[in-house]
Amino acid sequence: MTEPPAVDRGPEAEADPIVAVGTIRRPHGVRGELAATLSADQAESLAACPDILVERAGRWEPFELQAVRGTTEKAILQLAGIDDRDAAAALRGATIGLRRSQLPAVEEGEILHADLVGARLLDAGGGQLGVVVEVLGYPGGDVLVVEQGTGRGLVAWAVVEADPEVLAREGTLSCDPGQVAWEGAGR
Repeated sequence: MTEPPAVDRGPEAEADPIVAVGTIRRPHGVRGELAATLSADQAESLAACPDILVERAGRWEPFELQAVRGTTEKAILQLAGIDDRDAAAALRGATIGLRRSQLPAVEEGEILHADLVGARLLDAGGGQLGVVVEVLGYPGGDVLVVEQGTGRGLVAWAVVEADPEVLAREGTLSCDPGQVAWEGAGR
């Protein structure tokens, strides 16, 4: 699965970036409804927003969210102007986004998944282990997907040291290198 971009690259990106909150999987039924997977930490935010953004072909398009139901893994959305199965099928694989200002404020010590994507993962000595490219939400805890030039690795969020202030200021997290499960052998 290709990770959607987490932050808008448009001119207003720094003032109010777009945060990816889900992916449209497929049409649902014949009336334009969409089956989607939503980020666990942003599902409630989406339901509270009348206007959302959908990225396809590298461009964000605004849509009015008319209805959302289901769970984060199996959400069903209805967007204004998407009235039949063909229109819904054209959005297959598209990223769902919200402006950062549409998200609820985080409490002290909290970190959004979107803030982790792009962070550098360091060892205790400051050596770079990789860059976080995705956050996978599992019932047992979140897992960070870390990428470096030679491959990908997985690390449980529970073993990562994350100071929200350091993350915001320096864009870094840290963990013991032995906690990263790298794909393939030879590590």
